[in-house]
Amino acid sequence: MNSHFRKTANRTFKLIAIAEDERTKKFFGVIKFTDVYERTRTLLVNRADLDNKKSIAETLKNSGAQLPRSTQAVESAVETMANNSHTAPCWKFAATTGWRDGHRMYVRPKSIIGTNGPDVLIRPPCTFPGAKPSRLGTRGTFRQWQMTVADPARYSSRVVFVICAALAAPLLKLVGLNSFGVLISGPAKVGKSTMLLTAGSVIGIGREQDLPNFRSTNAALAEMPAEFNDCLLPLNELGLMNGRAAERQERLRTFAYGFAEGTGTTYSNFFLPGQSSLKWSCIALGTSEESADQIAASAGELRMSGEAVRCIDLPAAHTDATTLFDFMPKDVPLEERTAWAEAMCVKLRKACSKNHGVPMRRLVRLTIKDPKSIANELTTLAQEFTKKVQRKTDGPVVRHLARNLAHIYAAGTIGVRLGILPWHASLVLKSMRRCFVDARAAMNTPDDLLRAGLRIFDRQLNGPQVIEWKKNTSDSELRNVQGFWVRKGSHYRLTVCAKDFSSWFTDARQSALVLKWLVEKESLAKPAPRNTINGIVWAESQPIWPDGVRRRSIVVDLSKDLLKELTR
Repeated sequence: MNSHFRKTANRTFKLIAIAEDERTKKFFGVIKFTDVYERTRTLLVNRADLDNKKSIAETLKNSGAQLPRSTQAVESAVETMANNSHTAPCWKFAATTGWRDGHRMYVRPKSIIGTNGPDVLIRPPCTFPGAKPSRLGTRGTFRQWQMTVADPARYSSRVVFVICAALAAPLLKLVGLNSFGVLISGPAKVGKSTMLLTAGSVIGIGREQDLPNFRSTNAALAEMPAEFNDCLLPLNELGLMNGRAAERQERLRTFAYGFAEGTGTTYSNFFLPGQSSLKWSCIALGTSEESADQIAASAGELRMSGEAVRCIDLPAAHTDATTLFDFMPKDVPLEERTAWAEAMCVKLRKACSKNHGVPMRRLVRLTIKDPKSIANELTTLAQEFTKKVQRKTDGPVVRHLARNLAHIYAAGTIGVRLGILPWHASLVLKSMRRCFVDARAAMNTPDDLLRAGLRIFDRQLNGPQVIEWKKNTSDSELRNVQGFWVRKGSHYRLTVCAKDFSSWFTDARQSALVLKWLVEKESLAKPAPRNTINGIVWAESQPIWPDGVRRRSIVVDLSKDLLKELTR
């Protein structure tokens, strides 16, 4: 009788491996069993618990395993299973997804691409009860993805860009590039989520609701990249990020720097065992109605150069396009272009839901065959791109921007050569050059803002709202202008109403930058505060104008040499 129950129990549960979790350094027994619905499941138990017959029996029963009624028979089978644990296969649950063993193996959330070792079987990262299921999956065929997703993408430089970025992310380590992000911004309903979904279809996301988003805590947002190691991280709708302007700017800045660093929080040695710092290498693609620079401006801040190249701003629509599709067929009438774009977005969404994940598998398999050759080709193509778009006068920040986008260009071009992308290489180059020009224009570094501000300042000095005051200038003339200047020996003294001075500039930060520049040129007597960006109160005074009225004003002494410098 007992022998019969033992045989029945052994058919319903079995120890299939002793596994180590690389992330926590703990060992588990992996038990395969049949549940009451006749479905096969696996269960992880602490290795030490295998010796506790009663505990294992209860755990199996609570997990829905089919068990004989005899407790003695179950415990006897558990004991036999434990005694045979030394002969069970050895597994290792990978700490993260992504490359390992010198690009000979790639770990996906639910599968392994490449050759496993003979002694220890590498398995996808361990998932415990309560853990979120992976967002990444595989559905459809590679050919259908090419026909229904990649082929229509040729009508948009931005969709071409994000698909190339999805191919570029797994290749960052091959060329030693750090992680970086791109925030694609534009008005609502322009097609940003559809564009992001096409990028998600490359890695294995087929529905918008499966896209990660910015509605996350700081801790969750900081550790989300580890889930997408050696992969694209698509992040939908920055508008979901909570907080005021200054709080959102701080969170975005912290995320940009932390993400590019490629490592999560470093824990104390006295923290829980196994909670080591997470690491990743990936490219983040975010969408938003506001650009990162606009968020910084609303918070009264300037984006630091390092932040600007770690989180690149890119407008969702090219400057001369009214929709996402800037390469729209010429035979589409002007009045039908909006409807055409909307219909194309609907088609792309349906196509992504039916076909996703297959391009990533193709890229990984081809890379595994010859990673050195792919790395050399990436380097060569990236150098060619930077030569095409860089200028000799570009500073380090713009050169860094060019290097990041050059990697995306190189990955897209290789994707064409490998037959992953059904395009011509010229389409990749045309799209990437267009995206580089638009990203460079949107960068708005402090130098960019200052140069634009000085041009505005010079234009206003020579405009009709600033006059030369003379003895015969009437009081009514002064009341109808924004400022005046008078000769003071070898220089000119300019007095401008403070409120009008601020209105001259298209960006609130430009006024303060111009005033600080004037301080450096010793044209403004007042010292500039260190941290003020868009405020000008520090530079204001209350002189009495020639008409006898005291007005809050900006008073500047301008030499002839300084005026010449403004026109350069």
